[in-house]
Amino acid sequence: MKQTSYVLGEMVRITATFTLNGVPVAPSTVKFIFRLPAGAPQSTIEYEMGGGIVQSPSIGVYVVEISAAYPGQWLYRVASSGVHQGASESQFFVEDSKVV
Repeated sequence: MKQTSYVLGEMVRITATFTLNGVPVAPSTVKFIFRLPAGAPQSTIEYEMGGGIVQSPSIGVYVVEISAAYPGQWLYRVASSGVHQGASESQFFVEDSKVV
């Protein structure tokens, strides 16, 4: 997994691209699941297509922006179901503020 760091309060942009033999495809559904760090008021956040949060700027490309509101390690999964099923997982780290 790739480790990327952000500053507390920064917007994190997660992009997922779905292809079949190198050609962009549009899955039936796409879901982003975030596991928040310890100390957050909830353990997970889920965003699914159709709610206005998951954007698709082009065929096969899906984007979510989420606020890095809690310090610590965030884990996330992007999964598609139905036509062109697939999944990927990664993580990022949010550093606590050194100023406030």
